Amino acid sequence: MAVIASMKCPHCHRELKIKNRSLIGKTVKCPACAKAIVVKLPEPPPEEDEVELRLATDEPPLGTSPRIVSNPPLPAPVVNSQQPVFPSPAPPSAGPLPTPSPAVPSLPVPEPAGVGLDLSGLPTTPPTSTVTPRQLKKLRRRRSGAAWAVYGVIAVLAVAVLGGVGYVMSTRPAKPLAAPVVASSNEPVTELIEPIDPNGPYSARQLETSSELLAEFSPTNGQPLQLYMMPGGVNLVIHLRPSLLWSEDYDYQVLRAALTEDVTSWIESTIKEVTHRGPAEIEEMMLGFVFGARGMKPDMAVAFRLKEPAKMSQLMDEFQGTLLYEMPPPLIKVTDTQAVLIHENAQTIVIWPAYLAGNEELENSLKSPTYDITADMQRLLEMTDDERLLTIVGTVNDLRIHGKMLFPEGLQQPVDRIVKWLGDDVEAVSWAVHPVPYLHSEVALRPVTTSNALKIKERLRRQLQELPETMWHDVAVRMHPTEMRVRDFVGRFPAMLEAFQQSTVLQNGPQHVTATTVLPEKAVPNLALATLFTVSEAARTDFTQMAVAATPKPANEPKLPDTVVERMKQLLVDAEFERVPIEQAIVYICGEIKVNVHVDGDALKDAGWTKNMPQTFNLGKVSGERALAQIINKYQERTSQMVASIDEAKKQIWVTTRKFAERDGLPIYEFPATPAE
Repeated sequence: MAVIASMKCPHCHRELKIKNRSLIGKTVKCPACAKAIVVKLPEPPPEEDEVELRLATDEPPLGTSPRIVSNPPLPAPVVNSQQPVFPSPAPPSAGPLPTPSPAVPSLPVPEPAGVGLDLSGLPTTPPTSTVTPRQLKKLRRRRSGAAWAVYGVIAVLAVAVLGGVGYVMSTRPAKPLAAPVVASSNEPVTELIEPIDPNGPYSARQLETSSELLAEFSPTNGQPLQLYMMPGGVNLVIHLRPSLLWSEDYDYQVLRAALTEDVTSWIESTIKEVTHRGPAEIEEMMLGFVFGARGMKPDMAVAFRLKEPAKMSQLMDEFQGTLLYEMPPPLIKVTDTQAVLIHENAQTIVIWPAYLAGNEELENSLKSPTYDITADMQRLLEMTDDERLLTIVGTVNDLRIHGKMLFPEGLQQPVDRIVKWLGDDVEAVSWAVHPVPYLHSEVALRPVTTSNALKIKERLRRQLQELPETMWHDVAVRMHPTEMRVRDFVGRFPAMLEAFQQSTVLQNGPQHVTATTVLPEKAVPNLALATLFTVSEAARTDFTQMAVAATPKPANEPKLPDTVVERMKQLLVDAEFERVPIEQAIVYICGEIKVNVHVDGDALKDAGWTKNMPQTFNLGKVSGERALAQIINKYQERTSQMVASIDEAKKQIWVTTRKFAERDGLPIYEFPATPAE
């Protein structure tokens, strides 16, 4: 559409293109500042007499020669003037500190050696029994570390909610993307969006062009995370609220049930190994990882805050070591491998590797957050919210290099493929998820210096659009779960990803891209279970085998009818589906009656449908024609009619729309009417 004219927003002075004449005179929201403006054509400039310009003096003008202006230095991270996530110790005379607030995520930090479980205890198959203490003891190594237990805890939560997305992209090579058109950076120009109806739903276009509209869906209103109680040089930060996940709130009980008893039991036991407390007793927990040379296990620092103060004498007994100072505070106990700081409020505990705790670094970390992190991580931390259930911030290249040493064996492959899915043009990434009152997921990406945010945004858009179909064709149909519930969830996973993709809004700023997804709360347990089962089943599937070899036909097998129509009418199928994607249901039916099938995705999209529309009905044992009619006859709107065309030569059924069939000259098969339900 040609540009009619342009105008400037009276509030932010952004130049806006007017492409739709019907917008003139109407009130819309500016895509840049989201304030209401009236669209109007610019007034023609008044006619003026030509005036010759000349210098006021004969002196040469000053300050007109070219000069290089360097980029301004990055501002120092803003320190929250309110109480930090974990309180800092006051001088002895100041008395006890006020109740601490939640912790802030930071980058990867050294792991306290000698406190924990090996990650091999993570279940990698659909669990059938809980992990017993005896089994956990067998998993301990000589160099045991609580850090490794916590690695697995966080990894389970991440993969259970979202991690399978990266895993399912691994079996298909990425398609080359067309180079996006990047607008000139000299003067940004924004196209006007459609008028906003205050009483109607927001469109995807409106949400993508307005951060203010999207912010209305934020489930929490916390403060940005800051790296109190973290050593310098962290490369990965994780912030978790265990007591929230273990609360008695119904929604969190459902989420724990969806994670399965084996997984939650394993999480609970490993958190206890680190903190000597159950998850329900820990208000918040922050982990920071410091990566060393390639092939070396990263070190980890842990800081956690209890919901209620404990007895100081009990904490002194639980955490072994020699007092660093004879006259606390600060109360620090040191062993050969770790240093533990117990705050005088008997509620906040910090555990660092011993070699990082010297020169008063440990006690000083409670007074001010560390800024010894990359600029990209700092920018992402400023976009976080400390009230979310789980937040992860890190550098992508570190995850790529050290992933094998960071995650348990069962999760190394999924995490590696998530990193590949993010792309080589991403420098740092953050992910925050909160499941109540609805599922809210937000991924933020910072591009490398040689890339830009718009390019990454368009690549992610393409990858998300391809994700459901890739999951179905390249992953789900090649799995053969033996358990009914696993088959059900794996089969429904592509439809879940389709809903996830359609509910994701991509936005880009000058140096970041965000992907925000909002889904109903019931999506949380379904996504968790489907992802766990899919990742578990994928670990046992040989994806190099394109299809299962056909078994030889029995000698007495009856001869197939010659025509497709006869096969539809004579061969029976079990027509029982529970929220099965429409393409999967049609493929199953046609497979049972031994005919080929093609579902025209372009035709369905043109009609406003998708290949993952759920089908739920139970007809019992019926003919293939009756089963297909139950699906086809369901979509017969006046302007969008689903039809089937039969190609007897190819023994194929082509599922499309009447519009596309008439356009392509395809014969339309008329199914018998289905009984009213």
